[in-house]
Amino acid sequence: MSTFELVEGADARRPRRRTNEERSAEMRTALIEAAIESLCEVGYAKTTTQEICRRAKATSGAIQHHFGAKDELLLATLDFLTEDIQRRLASFITKKGTLERRCRALVQELWEAFYGLQRYMAVWEIAIGSRGDPIFKDRVLQQRIATLKSCEELWRRTFGITERDPREKVDSMHFTLSFLRGFVLYNVNFKDQHFIQSQLDILTATLVRILGARGSKTARHKRRLRK
Repeated sequence: MSTFELVEGADARRPRRRTNEERSAEMRTALIEAAIESLCEVGYAKTTTQEICRRAKATSGAIQHHFGAKDELLLATLDFLTEDIQRRLASFITKKGTLERRCRALVQELWEAFYGLQRYMAVWEIAIGSRGDPIFKDRVLQQRIATLKSCEELWRRTFGITERDPREKVDSMHFTLSFLRGFVLYNVNFKDQHFIQSQLDILTATLVRILGARGSKTARHKRRLRK
């Protein structure tokens, strides 16, 4: 074996050095995860830049370097969690099966892999904690509005909802997410899995009724009047 081949083999075994972009992306993710952890464990008021950097094992200027300010980090945290739920909704667009089976799978997925996890409390903490800062509160609100609009489109595609369908079929998404967001508080205080599952079953059954209906009550009433 030649000296060149020995050197080439050693280079192949040597770990690849991360690029600056990769290191930056890893630190951004570490800071976001640290913010989520802090928000869930000590709350909004105690989630300071120092606390986040301590948990991320980063220098004190890391947040300013990667995000510019703490508020920008918190908005990036909301975006990070938002992308998670959007990925989960998008994964159901191509799912096959009966309406009841798809609704049940969707509700279980959203609860078990997102809303039912402690990390979702970070969203609550930011939404409630931002009330003391009108400017930041408005930015959080605008982010939530944009999120819901995007989720509406995914919901339409998942269940084949068209513009001719009754509005309540789209509104069933808002009902579902509101239910799961509120149910997070039950999960924090009462960890009765049988009770939780019974409530998810009720949500599933309600979704099936709404999405399986051929028309809204208003539309059916108008058709009866025309007769």
